[in-house]
Amino acid sequence: MKVSGTQTIKQRLMNHTKLSISLVVIAFTLLLGGIAVGFLVNQTNKIQDEQTMYVEQQIATWYAERMAEISSIRTTIENYDMTSNPEYDLQGYLAKMLTDNESKGIYDYYVGMNDTTCYFGGGWKPAPGEYDPTSRDWYQKAVAIDNFYVSEAYVDAETGRIVITISVPIHENGNIVGVLATDIFTDDIQNIATSAFKEKDSKYVVLVDSAGTVIAHKNAAYKPVADEEGNENYTTYQDARIPEKVINTSELKRAVGRDYKGFVRVYTGLNIDAADTSVIVVD
Repeated sequence: MKVSGTQTIKQRLMNHTKLSISLVVIAFTLLLGGIAVGFLVNQTNKIQDEQTMYVEQQIATWYAERMAEISSIRTTIENYDMTSNPEYDLQGYLAKMLTDNESKGIYDYYVGMNDTTCYFGGGWKPAPGEYDPTSRDWYQKAVAIDNFYVSEAYVDAETGRIVITISVPIHENGNIVGVLATDIFTDDIQNIATSAFKEKDSKYVVLVDSAGTVIAHKNAAYKPVADEEGNENYTTYQDARIPEKVINTSELKRAVGRDYKGFVRVYTGLNIDAADTSVIVVD
């Protein structure tokens, strides 16, 4: 049967069937594509989460080892009452421990007492009134929390290398009588960060301290430096365009943003709580 000037009913049915099949195929293809893209995104995020946790664990281990060393030194000082017993040479003991651990990046071990007396393993003997440890951040913060305190990163004026200070109170008869501290070069944790991925890899690691200062970055221009006059110049996470969402977070968090080159990146961050240091993997 023909309809004048129009397609046959059979042709109409066939065209309708073809169109329906095409729409179904397109919808199914889009569905499969969406599932595939979603799967790839989930897998990529999972891999980056695992990589972030792995780097965080490595750097956390480094901090834990340094804290274990200073804890052992404190235990010896407290057990033998070295801060008050004249039979023991506290400065000599600190000097020996510095020699034993210098290869681990230890710059100095020192003790500041409540009466402002100081003992430096490196041998410095400040003149009376020249140096008051009780006015220093490393002393006051450790006393305030009666626990380990990890300082913000700073630049050593002599070497130009990045340093952190870890300090912890010393007790005698149940009272805090002073604070033991150590200055440590951060070369090792910077090496952990830079070696996490190959140099030509699009991924890299950023470390940010509690003050928001970048202490490790693929681009050396974003790390703290000291100029010829000894003035320290710091780069914050905002300067390096690190999203605030991934800073100081105790659980894995992810954010998308443009990096210092303007490229769109995925940032995954996790904090090392004991050290107040954020580990961020950038992809």
